[in-house]
Amino acid sequence: MKEASERVSASRIDRISRGLYTGGVIPLGLRKVEGKKGHLESDPDTSKIVKLAFQIFLEKGTLGATAKWLNDNGHKPKKEIRGGGKVMRLGQFTTGNLYSILQNKSYIAKIEYIQDGKRKEAQAVWKPLIDEFSFKRVQEILKKNHRKRKPHSKSRYPYTLSGLTFCKVCGDSLCGKSAHGRNGKVGYYEHSWKMRKNSHLSEKIFDCEMLKRVPAKKLQPFIHEQVREILKSENLQKKIIKKAKMIYQSHDSNEAKKDALLKERSSYKVQLEALASRLATLPADVPADPIYQHMRLLKDKLEKAESELKTIKSGKEIGSEFPIELSDFKKFNQVLELLWTKYENNNEVLSKVIQKFIAKIEIGLNEVVVYYHVGKNWINRESKDSLFRELQVLKNTRKTENNVNFCGSSTLQNGAQGGT
Repeated sequence: MKEASERVSASRIDRISRGLYTGGVIPLGLRKVEGKKGHLESDPDTSKIVKLAFQIFLEKGTLGATAKWLNDNGHKPKKEIRGGGKVMRLGQFTTGNLYSILQNKSYIAKIEYIQDGKRKEAQAVWKPLIDEFSFKRVQEILKKNHRKRKPHSKSRYPYTLSGLTFCKVCGDSLCGKSAHGRNGKVGYYEHSWKMRKNSHLSEKIFDCEMLKRVPAKKLQPFIHEQVREILKSENLQKKIIKKAKMIYQSHDSNEAKKDALLKERSSYKVQLEALASRLATLPADVPADPIYQHMRLLKDKLEKAESELKTIKSGKEIGSEFPIELSDFKKFNQVLELLWTKYENNNEVLSKVIQKFIAKIEIGLNEVVVYYHVGKNWINRESKDSLFRELQVLKNTRKTENNVNFCGSSTLQNGAQGGT
């Protein structure tokens, strides 16, 4: 079997080294030559868009401005992907797919491949769409722009609610971003995928009536105060557990389950679109099978989520776990309170505490709804990780009880709701 795979690989490398197309996604602007295996040619319908993309980028100098100009003027890539199976492109230019196009050496009739661990380049048998001088200028600008980017830093801005915040209206996640105002840098949470798609369009297709930006300076202190109060207040802890049990007994948990499924469905769709975009720019010498396999898996998960949503809407119950007992919830909170008090000025640690304690935060038109982890599996699992082992050491040094048995649940339907 190994010898057969090696022969196939050697044959493929041989074809690539001779400049032949060996399968996979055909770059936008090119198409197969009928009757000549391994040969590509300019596609009259889409090659003009590729050439225009290079031309406008040289004029504008940035990916964002170029993508916006192309979209505004009706120059959008066809959704159909040739040589990539039954997948589709996004149908509009973004900084991501435009960057992949501008870096693709297929347009100067070059094929990059790896042989014996070394990156090599072969002259393709088809004619170039872009002249090498223009292509080189584009690469220089891309490299120069890349150097202007600030280095990634988790602590650059204290977004303590990342990964937890969602829009109550449309279900999209709200991610932390920042902008510069009159008084310096301003942090906020806004729709992630929807805003990303709209960022390169003059006529926005934003279809959610919720406020586009939620100020971090207002949302974070509010949630932090909620956490402090609940960690210290036994009365509030009792109310949360009581509400959770009421939700479980009345099967209202289906609403939270529906929210979770909507979130999952949205996530699967975003991932499928991203993979489709990736396939559209995949080099000819890179196998596409792993991407196809992942897309099939995501499609199965998407169909399952949609099926469960239909079940909920038809009134059929989806089972949920029973909420935690108050005594265990109090013990869990005691440990979190120790960490919150010790590291109250460390935003990274506070963020971890919030994620252990809160399952989800929904931002509505006139309300903030908080879901808490209160089931029977979550806290037990969380108490075994390194963070909780550190907390247990801290707890022991303060002469509190040892060997606390934690329990909880990761399912959102067991969360009690609170907020304004």
